[in-house]
Amino acid sequence: MQASDELHQLRIDDIYKLLPVAAITFDSNGVIRHWNKGAESLFGWDESEIVGKHWTILVPTHAHKHVEGVWSALMRGEIRHSINANLTKNGEEIVCIWHNMPIKVGERAIAVASVVYPLKEAYHPVTEMLPGGIAIVSLDGKIFYTNESLRKMLHHSERQIYRMHVTDLLSPEDMEVFKEEWEKVVHGEELYVERLHLKRSDGSLIPCLTHGAPIRDIAGNQLAVVLSFHDATQLIEKERKAQKYFTELIQSLQLLRDIDTVILTHLSLEEAMDKIVDLCLESMKAEAVAIALYDEAKRRCELFIMKFADGKKVKEEIIELDESLKEKIFNSGEVVVVDHFASDGRVSIKYTHGRELNLYVGVPIEARGGVVGVFHIFYSEPAKLQREIDFAKMVGRQIGVGFDNIVAFDEMSKHTNAMQRLLEAQADVAMTAPALLADEVLKWLKESLGVERADFYTYDEKESVLRLEASIGFASGRLKAAKEEGVIKYGEGIIGICASERRAIYVPDCFCEPLWKPFTADAEQPIRSAYAVPMAFGEKLFGVIVLAADEPDAISSFKRKLADLFAHYVSARMQIARLLAELKQAYEELHMLQREL
Repeated sequence: MQASDELHQLRIDDIYKLLPVAAITFDSNGVIRHWNKGAESLFGWDESEIVGKHWTILVPTHAHKHVEGVWSALMRGEIRHSINANLTKNGEEIVCIWHNMPIKVGERAIAVASVVYPLKEAYHPVTEMLPGGIAIVSLDGKIFYTNESLRKMLHHSERQIYRMHVTDLLSPEDMEVFKEEWEKVVHGEELYVERLHLKRSDGSLIPCLTHGAPIRDIAGNQLAVVLSFHDATQLIEKERKAQKYFTELIQSLQLLRDIDTVILTHLSLEEAMDKIVDLCLESMKAEAVAIALYDEAKRRCELFIMKFADGKKVKEEIIELDESLKEKIFNSGEVVVVDHFASDGRVSIKYTHGRELNLYVGVPIEARGGVVGVFHIFYSEPAKLQREIDFAKMVGRQIGVGFDNIVAFDEMSKHTNAMQRLLEAQADVAMTAPALLADEVLKWLKESLGVERADFYTYDEKESVLRLEASIGFASGRLKAAKEEGVIKYGEGIIGICASERRAIYVPDCFCEPLWKPFTADAEQPIRSAYAVPMAFGEKLFGVIVLAADEPDAISSFKRKLADLFAHYVSARMQIARLLAELKQAYEELHMLQREL
C-alpha cells in the first residue's frame, strides 16, 4: 500500500512539473498539496514555502467571499472556474483566471486541481489591437483589467483604475440607465447603451457607445463581464460622413436608374425620350430641353424631341452647331457651353417661340463607345450652371447606354447586398461548428456572391497535402471521384502554390494555364476561370477556397475582393476553433490523468 501511494505521489509530482503553466492542487480542506514551477513563477513562493498553507494566502481579504462560493461549489463536485484577485509573495495584487476541477471518489470531492493564468496575459494581446476602450469587470462591478485605449481615453493609470467600481466612471445622469442594463448583463444577457458619458480624471465627459457581454467558463457559468467603450463623437462623425456618402451614392444611382427604367418601361423610343426630357426639365430647372439623334443616311443630327418648361412640345425645330462645337461633341466627347448664343453665332435655333434663351449647353449622347447624338439644354438664367452641366453629363450617357446602366445598377445593388450579407455571414460563421464550416462558406459564396461553382480544400499539415472537403455546383459524384483520385501536394499547381505562398491567385483562362491541374472528373464540366484564396491566419494554413466558372475571365474583381475578406474572417474563426480544440484536448488529458490517479 505504501509503494502504491509513493507511485501515485510520484506521478502527480511528475505531471505537475511537466505542465508549462501554473498548476496547483488543494486537499478538501483547502490546503495546498502540489505547487509547480509555473505557480512559483506567477506568485513568487517556492514549493517549500507554500505547500501546507491554506488557499487564503493567495487571495486578498476583499475576494474571500467570492472564492469561498467557488470553493463550496467545487466541494459539491461541480466544475467551477473563476476570475478573481490574488496576492503574490511581495503583496502585489494580480487578477487571475482559475480553471478548477474537483477530484472525486464516487460523488465525494477529495481534492481540487487548478490551472492558473494571469488575466492580463490572456486578454492583453487581443484587447490592445482593438480601437475602443475595453474593461473586464467582476460581477459586483469592480474593474479587473483595462486596455491602454480606455486608460488614455479616461486619463487614468492602470493602478488608479484597478478595482474602481464601474459606476465611478459614469456621469450621474446616466447611472439609472446603466444600472438597468447592468442587471441584464450580470444575468447573462448583452448590454448596449447608445449614449453613455464616461468621466475623465479631470471631470470632463466623453459620450460613448457602450457594449457589454458576459464571460463564461466551459460549463456555462458566468465569470465576469467585458465592456467596450467607443468615443461616440468620432463614431457619430464617421457614421454621418459614411451615411452622407452612402445617401449621395444611392441618390445618384437612383437617378440613373429612373432614366433607365423609362427606357426599359416604354418600348417606344419616342415615349421614352418624352419621359426623359420631362425628368430633365424638372431636375435641371432648364427653360427647354431637346434630343437630337445622328442620322447615318443624312449624315447629320435630326431633332427627335424638344420640350419647354411649361410643357409645350416642339417637333419642328432646327438646331444647328458650327464645326468647332461638333468637333468637341462628336470627336472629343466634350460638353460645350455657349453664353448669349443668339449673338454668338456658333449655335442657331430657328424658332425661339417667344422665349428668352440665353445660355446653351450641348451634351454628347454616348453609347457603346461612340457619340450617337446631342442632348441640347437651354437656360434663361445660368446661375446654377455647374450643377446642371454635371447632371447633363450623366443624362447624356444614360440616354445612349440606359440598358447597360440598369445592369450596372443591379450589379451594384447586388454588391451592396453582398457587403451586408458578408457581415451577416461572419456572424453565422462565428456560431458554426467547425465540422459544418465548409458547407456554411460555400453556401455564402452561392447565395451572396452568386458563385455557381466552388471547392473547399482543407490542409493536412502532417502530410503537406490539400484535400477536397466540399463542393457546390458540380455534377453529382464529382466530389467522391475527386477524393478518390488523390490530393493536391503543397506547393504544386495553382492551388498548391496559393497555399504555400499564402496568396490569392486568379486564373482568367484555365485552358491557357499549365499550372492549373483539373481532376479527371472535371472533364465533363471543365473549369475555365478560377480564383484560389488561401485560408491562413499568420503562418497557420487551414486550406484553400476555389471559386470556379465555366467561362473565361468570369469572376469579377468585386467578387474576388469579397472572397478575400470572407476567407480572412473564416481563417481567424478557424484559428479560434483550433485553439479551443487544443484547450479541450489538454483539458481532457488532464482529466484522464486525474481519474487514473
